[in-house]
Amino acid sequence: MPRMRPAAHRKVNTARLTAREVQVLALVAEGNALGEVAAELSITTGTVSTRLDHARDKLQARSRPAMVHAALVTGELTPPDPAPAPETFTESDRGVWTALATLSTISEIAAALSVSEEAAKAEIRALIVRTGARDQAHLVYLGHGYGVLDTTVAVVPALVPEGMRRGTVAR
Repeated sequence: MPRMRPAAHRKVNTARLTAREVQVLALVAEGNALGEVAAELSITTGTVSTRLDHARDKLQARSRPAMVHAALVTGELTPPDPAPAPETFTESDRGVWTALATLSTISEIAAALSVSEEAAKAEIRALIVRTGARDQAHLVYLGHGYGVLDTTVAVVPALVPEGMRRGTVAR
């Protein structure tokens, strides 16, 4: 399992998400695509993307899975109800889940797991299939419900380059 620093040792951004940002992120955590979120909230997909951009900046996370985890760590999102896991997960599975929840790019995840980027992608896809998750953000949310993930490990703060274009939230 990748080594991550406990949340207590990280600088935490104290900017709170707006109610609308929480609504958008909660729907993303449930595995809804941008169009589904937009339809549910009667807003445009552009507005959904803008809300996710703002949440990303506040949570200091560049990927949707990391945003979901960070929002759970900070108490911005309501955690899922505990649920029995569909199977027993290995330490390797837990490592993949932790890396996905706390890192932002596939190269960071692969490095933390000491595997190639293709192998990391394959391991994430396999977990999605095995759990019935709709996407990576939903996988992280389910991981909290199964007790595989918890809120003691914080997201590695994103180093967002100056001038990063809005609407570039990693999937």
